[in-house]
Amino acid sequence: MEIAFLWGYAVDSTASLCNNGVDLRPFWDLLTIQAEIVLAPTLPQVIHDDPSDDKFLEAAVAGDASYIIRGDKHLLKLSEFQGIRILKPKDFVQRHLKIRGNK
Repeated sequence: MEIAFLWGYAVDSTASLCNNGVDLRPFWDLLTIQAEIVLAPTLPQVIHDDPSDDKFLEAAVAGDASYIIRGDKHLLKLSEFQGIRILKPKDFVQRHLKIRGNK
């Protein structure tokens, strides 16, 4: 499983989970072990309401990601892009890291 990850946005995206008592150490460990730096291509504009969000799509395509994990409403509205699923951080954690008690 490949996940598009833009470092500058990670802390904001996961802060609410930490505040709710979710232990994200396994998540951060996975990222530091599996991270790959890629050069993202410039794609034709996809998010017309907020073109700055296109960088997430570009990174995901370049990294051959399976998921984009972000709480951004414009990205979530797409729900999928070129076969890449777009999920809120909480939804990803609940589905894939099998955190119990956070439904």
